[in-house]
Amino acid sequence: MSKVVISLDLDAFYCAVEQHYDPTLAGDVPFIVYQKNCVATLSYAARNLGLKKLSTVSEAVKKVPGIRLVNGESLAKYRAEGKKILDFVSGLFGGCVPMERLGLEELRIDITKVVDYNMENLRNTGLLDIIRNSGAEVGDESPEGIYLFMTDGDTPTNDSGISGRRVIGGGGGLDGSEADIDKTPSSDPFFCENFFFNVPAKVFPLDRNNALPTFTDSEEHLRCYIGGQLASYIMERLSMDMGYNCSIGLGPNKTIAKMACSLNKPKGLTIVLPEHVQDYLDSTFVSAIPGFGHKTVRRIAEDIAFSDRPGNGLFSTFKRENENPTSAAPIRDSRTPTPDSPLATNSNEAKLSSVEVSPPTLQKPVSIEASPSSNKPVSVETSPSSKKPISTIKSSGGVEKLELHALMDREFGRHLTVYDVRTNLHRTDFVRLFGQKQGSVLWDLMHGIDNSPVKQASDIPTQISIEDTYKRIDTFELVKEAIVSLTNSLLYQIHCDLIDSGDLTWRVFPTTFRLTMSRGDFNPYAVRKSKSTRLPPSFFDEMLSISSTPDPTPLSYEVLSRKLFQDPILALYNQLSTARAGEKLNVRLLNVAVTNFDPTRPTATRSKPSSRQSRGVMDRFLNLK
Repeated sequence: MSKVVISLDLDAFYCAVEQHYDPTLAGDVPFIVYQKNCVATLSYAARNLGLKKLSTVSEAVKKVPGIRLVNGESLAKYRAEGKKILDFVSGLFGGCVPMERLGLEELRIDITKVVDYNMENLRNTGLLDIIRNSGAEVGDESPEGIYLFMTDGDTPTNDSGISGRRVIGGGGGLDGSEADIDKTPSSDPFFCENFFFNVPAKVFPLDRNNALPTFTDSEEHLRCYIGGQLASYIMERLSMDMGYNCSIGLGPNKTIAKMACSLNKPKGLTIVLPEHVQDYLDSTFVSAIPGFGHKTVRRIAEDIAFSDRPGNGLFSTFKRENENPTSAAPIRDSRTPTPDSPLATNSNEAKLSSVEVSPPTLQKPVSIEASPSSNKPVSVETSPSSKKPISTIKSSGGVEKLELHALMDREFGRHLTVYDVRTNLHRTDFVRLFGQKQGSVLWDLMHGIDNSPVKQASDIPTQISIEDTYKRIDTFELVKEAIVSLTNSLLYQIHCDLIDSGDLTWRVFPTTFRLTMSRGDFNPYAVRKSKSTRLPPSFFDEMLSISSTPDPTPLSYEVLSRKLFQDPILALYNQLSTARAGEKLNVRLLNVAVTNFDPTRPTATRSKPSSRQSRGVMDRFLNLK
């Protein structure tokens, strides 16, 4: 049997958090959440006005004057809400399922054991026979509903574990009496009223509807149906109890579940049946598979193009159809579902609903003059003048340069489907292009094979850090205020992640504070320099004192942040800053972090700096002399 994995993605999460904190943003109010001058995300009302993520704020304001702007540079409240949601969903399952967290708003959950436990319960109570015999239509003799469990059956019970509920709705046991239920975990079952009707989901393949009878032909399908009902319950509880909407994809592994999750956003549930995974993948663009980034797709596209020596293959056909943009028909793959297909409805971000595109407008025809007999691998070089990739074929006759970047990067690679790649390349080609390990993994992903397990998210992070970039900061006072502001957010995040809000105790103790700084002209690859030291012993009691106040915010930690700047942050800054008297600092990046978490409280004695730290201080002292 295949696994049953769901991928949960909160819809427009940053916007939902802002609406949670500011009710005037709720409803159909168009607004954007920005960081610096970039649109980080935007409400669905703003998207309906034609605004896009990652555009500039100035462009958005010019297009929609008067649109509300919300500063989202501080991630403190997004992190806090993300953790609450993680704890809430984990609580629905009683902590019995592995749950992997991606970023602040995505969860991957392996519900295989929960689904199997429900299947076993249906089999033991005789309900499985009723379900299988339901026929094409639901008869009057079918129960009104059914109780489903959010547990794997192995979670230890407690004194409050007996639910006392009936297994099916309306009649209790099969003979109309109360059915006996074993002790269940404290996570009570829920009553699924529409179980004998349908699951509120879009289903792939497209010729299947979401009614129960279409899932009774095999146990594998029925497991997906139960998983869909569990996923629907999660969506309902998140909306009702937490006020957040989400979309969920269900599939036999993490990759398929994640891809399905994006098909029907917002508030969409999509199920991909296990035996139709390859059909689903073949109808999607290869760039939609997690792990197939821009560079990977470009190398695949170039290899297909250069292997098309006879001039009658995939690339040549694409080239001929698009050399005359005015007469070329829109590019559409015959295997791709149309925008009005079941999977494509109610989807702003559906990959399968936006495949019709205008043909590329090329500045000049692209010609391929490679020798048909050449079978040597393609090497990609960089033009010193344009920095655009120029593909070359090395043969006995010399090097022939073919300017393919416009078509390769922006058009041909973009329109390659999984089916195109599978039928034009082989596993050996992937190994040649990407190496044995990565090539095999990528090839398997194109065939729906992903054996990576859902890893349980740690309740405690390995470190907590806050970072920001700047155009430039040239004075000490500005650097000081920037560090204090970052430290405010850091301390608030420590409050959220490391302090138990119930009894105000430390879950673990952060022992090390780290300051990172980057100076000089802006360069994304500039060297970062870091210095670390131990936190002062008084820090832990002062944090608990502030955390005990009602609803603390990052600004609640302002006084403590300034105290920490004097000791020990200032000493770290002095070690990192090598600016001479009168020289501008030109700080571009700052990062503050706490690391080295310890379950026991550190002793009052602060350790001596390491020999490396001591040498750094001595060197600076000698330089000053």
